[in-house]
Amino acid sequence: GQDVTDVRAGVGLLWFALVSSPTGDPQLWRSDGTLAGTFASITSLDPIYIEPYPGGVLVVDTAGDLWRTDGTESDIELLASGVGPGVTDRAQSNGIIYLDDFTNELLWRTDLTPGGTFPLLATPNGGIGGELILFGPDSVSPTGLFFTQNELGSTGIELWHTDGQVAGTQIVTDLIPGSLGSSPDHLFFGLGTLFFSARDASLE
Repeated sequence: GQDVTDVRAGVGLLWFALVSSPTGDPQLWRSDGTLAGTFASITSLDPIYIEPYPGGVLVVDTAGDLWRTDGTESDIELLASGVGPGVTDRAQSNGIIYLDDFTNELLWRTDLTPGGTFPLLATPNGGIGGELILFGPDSVSPTGLFFTQNELGSTGIELWHTDGQVAGTQIVTDLIPGSLGSSPDHLFFGLGTLFFSARDASLE
């Protein structure tokens, strides 16, 4: 039997991981919507997470390594190790791709180079931990990316912003002082302003 485990739409291509018996090892496939254009793109990677970008695709494999490839065996580059395997959310802003590494409770960034791929760890408590949520393209601004982050025992779930650098990853404001958190949601950036919903001090 065969099992498709991850499907992502790229520019003119559909990328997916296909697990085939009896080995049970996933392979990276691509499709342009035709039978002739649907085939195993790379057999040397075991993808568990796929994120397309213009001209290629990011792959997190079963070993927790993050790779960049244009979809051919001749163009594969290791960007970082120790990513995942539980990557749950992603967003792209100003040439930077952000990945929510749920397993290690880290927010990763990559500009598709090894030197530009690293976790963003600059928070008041010394490291991103707890519940982190990315909201996709609606939360992208000209200065970077808005997201929510739960600093356990400190601020609770509040609004954060990153410009893609460690020093520029920080809380925007603690709307409800203390550890309860305002739980911002429905983030949308438009007209030069970020709009979102949040609980007030009465927790409503």
